[in-house]
Formats: sequence, structure tokens, C-alpha cells
Amino acid sequence: MNSTPHNPYRKISILLLCIGLVFLLVQTIDYINFTVDDVFISLRIAKNAAAGNGFVYNPGELVEGHSDPLWVAALALGLKSGIISSESPMAVLWAAKILSCLFGFLTIAGLYILIRRLFEASPPAPFYASLAFAALASCGPFVLWSCGALEMTLVACCYVFAAVIAIPLLRNTTKHESRSLLGIALLFAIASLSRPEPPLFAAVTMLYLFIKSGKKLRVIAWCGIPYLLIMGAFLLWRWQTYHELVPNTFYAKTGGGLMASILAVKSSLGALAAMCGSLAVFLPFAFHDNGKIRSVRALLIFFIAAAVLFTIYSGGDWMPGFRFYIPVAAMMITIGIIGIRSVFVRMDLEAEIPKRIIRVSLVVMILAASNMMLMRNLLRSEIGGMPTGFAGLPGQSVGDHVEVAQWLEHYTSGPITVALGEAGIIGFLNPNMRLIDMNGLMDKKIAADRKAGRPFDADYIFNRKPDLIMIYIPKGHIPSPADNPQADYNFKILNNPHLKNEYQLAAQLTSFDIYNRKDTPQFNARP
Repeated sequence: MNSTPHNPYRKISILLLCIGLVFLLVQTIDYINFTVDDVFISLRIAKNAAAGNGFVYNPGELVEGHSDPLWVAALALGLKSGIISSESPMAVLWAAKILSCLFGFLTIAGLYILIRRLFEASPPAPFYASLAFAALASCGPFVLWSCGALEMTLVACCYVFAAVIAIPLLRNTTKHESRSLLGIALLFAIASLSRPEPPLFAAVTMLYLFIKSGKKLRVIAWCGIPYLLIMGAFLLWRWQTYHELVPNTFYAKTGGGLMASILAVKSSLGALAAMCGSLAVFLPFAFHDNGKIRSVRALLIFFIAAAVLFTIYSGGDWMPGFRFYIPVAAMMITIGIIGIRSVFVRMDLEAEIPKRIIRVSLVVMILAASNMMLMRNLLRSEIGGMPTGFAGLPGQSVGDHVEVAQWLEHYTSGPITVALGEAGIIGFLNPNMRLIDMNGLMDKKIAADRKAGRPFDADYIFNRKPDLIMIYIPKGHIPSPADNPQADYNFKILNNPHLKNEYQLAAQLTSFDIYNRKDTPQFNARP
């Protein structure tokens, strides 16, 4: 009678998987209301697309004010087909959250598969895979963005499964090389249609496969060409639609000068510690000679390096939770797992099963739980005001913006033009509002000025004669240009004589001062 050989790592592996699932569930409930205001830009564009107004924020204005076209298209398709209800304004938000949670879980599962395949010849492979599963499931920033309703976990999922497919290619152990290369091309195409930076990751990966492969023409034919064809078709559509080869956000969001780049480097070091947690201790040991692991390890390092380059070029990110590193969180943890295995092998711990392995694993998990709570405090200090669980706000944490949205709903009717630097939920809940985006995401001129380093042109805003001008004053204090150079429009608007001559204060809300044109008396009475 055939029987499966007993694997002494089985029990500890199951225990680690259970711990990981508990970590994931607890944090998901805790972070479920996390939603940055930018999410609602994508949701408004998706609703416009589903209504036949095109992939635009303001109907009739051909500006690509979002960075996630495939994500927006998927939500628009859900609305158009009726899978997502169009009656409840927050239904599309919850659909986006479910998608991001789903891809977050698939990424964690993909990391498990990645580690199993990486150490497939080693009996402890299930143990290392389960340890990686629990490590990513306890990673506060990753779970936070799994609840964030944006495309970050979709890209992370594409990356981790591309790495899974690449392992047998790098080891020359696959019988389906062409199919594997095509799979990598499709995964990177999905990622590239979802975020602006994945083409950099695709180029790095394909170049590495080309160098390592003994069949270079096959890499070109089955990986490079399919990817280029898909991206070429998309770029043609983008040019015909918006008359640009890159999204308008490229101009509005990148840059920031030397200081921003230095801060981005600092943020990168923080991201490494935040993603790896207790595994960060083992990172230096991952670079010993690991035989067959070496080529895969190099590919993972290239992924992380590409994320660092993009972050520095972009000047960092204002959003909490190290957003730009979420797609490579699995790669960082994999490097940590390679390090811990190297230590175990050198200390001959793998031969002393199960007591020492169990002890070390539990210590790592206790440290992971401590890091999880530490990151919870850090993330909540960055976000502020986010209710835990399903309590309070319906799936989002931008209450001061909701207050403005409700004010608009109550005090305006019909089409209205608003000059504002916060384009998210305020515009999402007021579909008749036409936005003059002072941050430039939906305005090509402001975005081009920002990219070129030119000062904000307040006269440009006043010459367009908006009905309302809204000044964002978080916590009762306007950020100075020294604190946030991209918020200098507040000072330029407030100090422009047009404001005093043509506008009057209509309302002072929690975080916004609202000015209306003096020739629109319907706003004269303050709420």
C-alpha cells in the first residue's frame, strides 16, 4: 500500500498558515474603512465611462486624470453590466474594495507558491512558504492597501505570479517555455495597463530573461513582442483619446527636486523595514551563495531596485503606508525568507526538527505580531480619524471632504464650476460639479506648469470664472509652500486681488473655506 512520506514540518506549517489567516482577518476588519480621497477620482471616471461620457472626470474635457486605466475600465464594466449597483453611490467603492482585497489575498497565496517553487527540492519548503504567508499577512501596509480600493494589489499579484512563472525558466526546468514566456508577457501587460511604472519592471524582467536564456529569440517572440503589441495598441488608443502618450498625472505628480528625492530614499528604507518586519534581521544573510536560488534572487532584487528608482524619480508619495512598495512587498519578504533559510542551513537547524524550528518560528511570529501593532499605530497616526471595523463612515475615512460634498448638495443645484485642489469624494458625490483642478490632475496647463517648475498661475483660475473656490485647510492650518510645494496654489489664490474683488466667503467648514462669486447671491447665506 502506497503512503505519503511523513513531513515533520507539516504541523508547524499549518500552524503558521492559521496564524497568518488570523492576522489577515483582524487587520482587514481594522483597516476596511481606509480610503484615500484619490480613490474617488477613479470611481467618478468609471461612472462617467459607464454612462457613455468617456474615461474623463469632466464630461467633454479629454484629460486622463487617473493612473489606473484597466482598474477604472473594470469598474466601469461592472457598472455598465449591472453587476455593480448604480443606485447606491458607495456600491462602486465597496466593489473596488472587494477587488483589492481579493487581489491582496491572491498575492499572499502567490507568495506561498513562489516560496514552495523556490525551495521545491527541500523538505522544509512548506514551512518556509507558510512563514512567508504569515509574514505578508501580518504586514500592516500591505493589508491596509488591500482595503484601499485601488489597483496596488492587482499589480502586486501580477508581479508575484510573474516571478513564480520565471523560476523554472531561469532554472531551465520547464517543458513549456513558450507558454511561460507568454504568461509573463500577459501578466506584465495587465500590470502596465493598471499603473504607470510596470513597463520599467517589464523591461527589467524581460532583459534579465533574455540574458539568462539560451533561446534568446524565443524570449523576444513569446514575451517581448506580445507585450509590445498590447502596449502599442493601448498607447494608440490613449493618443487618439487624449492626444498624450502618458497620463496627465505623469506631469502633475512626478518631480519635486533634490529634497523630495532624498526623502524618497529615506522612505525606501522605512518601506524595507515595514514590509519585512522581523525578517529584516535576516536580510544580510540572503546574499550568501545559495546555488540555484542565485538567479531568482537577482531577479527579485531587480524588482525592488526598480521600485526604489521609480519612487525617487516620482519624488516620493504623500499617501500613507509606503504605497509604491506594495507591489514588491512579496519580493522583499522572499529575500528575508532566503536569509532565514541560509541561517537555518548554516546552523544545521533543519536537521533538528521540530523543537528548534518551532521555537524560532514562534519568536518570528511574536515579533511579526509586535510589528503589526507598531505599524497599526504608525499608520493610524498618518491617517487620523479612520474608524476601525465597519463602524462609523460607510467605507471611507475622509469625513471633512464628505462635509463639503454634502454642503454642495444642499446649497447648489444644477451644473456648477468649482476650483478645488481635492478632486475625490467631493466631485464623486456631486456629478453635476465641473472641476477646475488646482492640483493639475484634471488640467493639462497646471500639470505642465508643475512639471516644468513654473509657479502656480492664479490668474488662470480666476480667468475661468469658477462659481466657487474652495481652499483646503487641514487641521485649521494651510500648509506653507515650504512644507508642501505642491500646495502653493492656496497661497497664490488667497493673495490674488481677484479673490477680494470678485468673491466673498460663503462658508467655513471643518477643513475648507468656500468662496463664491459676488454675482451669485444664492450662496450669500452661510450655513
